[in-house]
Amino acid sequence: MARKTKEDTEKTRHALLDAATRIFSEQGVANTTLHHIACAADMTRGAVYWHFKNKDDVIKSLWERSTSGPYSAFITSLQALGTTELLLEFTHILQTTIRSFFTDPNLHQAMRIIISSQEFTLQASELQRFFDERKKHLHASMRSALSHLQQHKAIRQDVPLSVMADSLWAYTNGLIHTHPEIFADATSIEQHCNQLLSLWIDGIRPRNEHPPL
Repeated sequence: MARKTKEDTEKTRHALLDAATRIFSEQGVANTTLHHIACAADMTRGAVYWHFKNKDDVIKSLWERSTSGPYSAFITSLQALGTTELLLEFTHILQTTIRSFFTDPNLHQAMRIIISSQEFTLQASELQRFFDERKKHLHASMRSALSHLQQHKAIRQDVPLSVMADSLWAYTNGLIHTHPEIFADATSIEQHCNQLLSLWIDGIRPRNEHPPL
């Protein structure tokens, strides 16, 4: 039997992740086993265990494949904020990121699975710690960006930075957890996201500044 190439191995791994995505979406993370994933991919359990230690490892790999890129791009954008038109640039970054969650099918599906995986267990597992670290890093990046805006007087000075960061965290998480069924199509998704984020942005805008017409 011919030896598998690195390309073959990666192809098998992605096929397993595709199957896991389908089965997680169909019957939920809590009700899915590695055996279910193997059957969905038409492979043996041995093939699954060759690539993944356990179900948590599958979920982590889904995050790395579909979510780590947008996650890193968002943080990089926040860190690269300039010094002029700051609030406009910050708003655009938020709008683009939130909108991509609804318009990118792979990202949307992966995020739903990740959210579900964190809801079905209360144990402080390795997977939970993995996501907790990334949440903390994301929150810190949001706080740092808001601090940058505040230092340049692009946002209100009378609201504590911690309050702004926590409210942004709660607001964006609320939008991401919103079920897509409330949006009729891609156009309404864009309109709703922009308008909903504008409500929050207006709340941190300097009091003597009026939003553009």
